[in-house]
Amino acid sequence: PRQSHQVSDRRISRPNQVFRSAIGLDAVFDVEISNRQSSLAIDTLQLKRVIETVLREEQIREAQVSLAVVADAEIHELNRRFLQHDDATDVLSFLLNADPARPDGEVIVSAETALNRCHEFGWNALDELTLYVIHGVLHLVGYRDKTKEQQSRMRQRERDMLERLAISPATRSDPNSRCAVPSRPAQGDSNT
Repeated sequence: PRQSHQVSDRRISRPNQVFRSAIGLDAVFDVEISNRQSSLAIDTLQLKRVIETVLREEQIREAQVSLAVVADAEIHELNRRFLQHDDATDVLSFLLNADPARPDGEVIVSAETALNRCHEFGWNALDELTLYVIHGVLHLVGYRDKTKEQQSRMRQRERDMLERLAISPATRSDPNSRCAVPSRPAQGDSNT
């Protein structure tokens, strides 16, 4: 059965900017972006494009996605409150409905984690943050990463999306890592 974490108050990612896009004739994406951190300058239009690219590539026609870019302290608190994991993480995702064909969900990403980890993978913090956004949105549309097979499928799809966005880390020799060597240790996100 599909695992869904309800966030009833929708206050996790109150938008700073709201985008409504018609993609093609019958695809509509509502994207809300909230930047609640000061460690990393972000481009909200670029992050919107990332979310829309993932949705479009996954053949989604209608979606509502809220993205919150936060600091480690906030993602740690959310991870503890909603998933009972007492640590910071890179990304959390919460599907607010049961229909991955028309997802309504929230993705929360840590800018501090991106800044702290990006050098390990040979790219900049914005690219690392983009990877977290891709990972979170893939969870919203039904991808899982509990088993090795699911992890492999998720990692491949992440690489596909990064390629589509013309983002590439310095090295990519481990097919099961999130894109670069050394392979990432498992991080606690909402669906792992």
